[in-house]
Amino acid sequence: MIELEDSPVLVEPDSVPVTEAAPGEKFVSFELGEKLYCVAAASVQEVVHPVAPAAVPRSPSWLLGLAVYRGESVALIDPRVVAGAYSPAPGGKAKIVVFRFLPNHTQFALPIDSLREMITADPASLRAGEIVHEGRPATLIDHEQLFAGLEQNLS
Repeated sequence: MIELEDSPVLVEPDSVPVTEAAPGEKFVSFELGEKLYCVAAASVQEVVHPVAPAAVPRSPSWLLGLAVYRGESVALIDPRVVAGAYSPAPGGKAKIVVFRFLPNHTQFALPIDSLREMITADPASLRAGEIVHEGRPATLIDHEQLFAGLEQNLS
């Protein structure tokens, strides 16, 4: 079972070389609490208005519940998996980031406090584990590692 505090979903410092992102790679940036995060745009299917998840009895602690998205079930990830202990930003415009569906895999979505913008990163703007955009660091989420860890603990 994934413990929220121990979930390795963020890129570890010094584990990502500055050249890992291709020049001009796009990232979706968003806020959770006071922090800015980003995820590769290629992994995002859509950003939608919040939906109320249905609770799942005896579910893992990271699962807020299941919601219906375009006629299919999607697992809503507790934002604390990504942000740790945080308080939702007051006055934020809550959204849900729906990640691309991979055949034979669970589809995941992440509630966020505010959608920011699409960031086009060049290698010079990257530092280990974060993208620096307009002087503000955004923590890079390793979505493949996130999905693998969550799916492993669904069964």
